[in-house]
Amino acid sequence: MALGFNDGVTNRVPDRLFSTKVDTDKIDYKVNNFSQRGTQGDINHEKETWNIAFTNRAKADIDDIISFLSSKKGHISFPLVIPNGSISPPEETVNVVCESFIQSYVDFDIYSCSATFKRVYP
Repeated sequence: MALGFNDGVTNRVPDRLFSTKVDTDKIDYKVNNFSQRGTQGDINHEKETWNIAFTNRAKADIDDIISFLSSKKGHISFPLVIPNGSISPPEETVNVVCESFIQSYVDFDIYSCSATFKRVYP
């Protein structure tokens, strides 16, 4: 499958610029500007998020993407195919929820959409 997700009808392939963020926990102490980084627990401590965009697409396509993301209500997961940096296989499928999305008007019938997906574990 190509990068992106399937909305039940069409494979939605985002722009090639995938932005990935992996967070760890950080505690700041007021004494001597000390901070400590670490994890909470041993399982699933990495909080992976992906910022993706669908730029300069037909209004109908963006409407379908927004409708799909809205139907997930920010808590229903769906599979997202992402690049994994290896040669074989070059992609992996992860479960995500859509934390937020923005629809932008570009021109009469051209729109854009950006979204933030967070990895969840079944």
